[in-house]
Amino acid sequence: MRRRRWAALLMTLMLVLSMMPSALATTDTAGSAVPEHTHQWTSLDSDMVEWQNGGPTCTEGDHYWVWCTICEQYGVWTSKEGDAPPLGHDWGDLMVDVPNTCTEPGTGHRVCRRCQATSAPESF
Repeated sequence: MRRRRWAALLMTLMLVLSMMPSALATTDTAGSAVPEHTHQWTSLDSDMVEWQNGGPTCTEGDHYWVWCTICEQYGVWTSKEGDAPPLGHDWGDLMVDVPNTCTEPGTGHRVCRRCQATSAPESF
């Protein structure tokens, strides 16, 4: 009788251990296994990015979280995070403040297309 118990216990243990790799696999919300894959992260210009402070600006960087597009198809939200640097100004064309003359150079400034900041005066 003892041998049968031990044999039953051993068989149960072997069955449980054989099932562990599939139980440890990432599963979706329905319990189906997500296939093994290399994560493909959403791009930073996607609407699937979560920004800590609304996204980087011309002068301030920001912290972000992006998601794997493959995992997401299976209802699993696998993410990574990082820091995005400031974008830098996107200066427009020179706007003339003082036109040049035959004897004096003119001055002008530029306006950032993103944040409407004004550049330092430039001579031309």
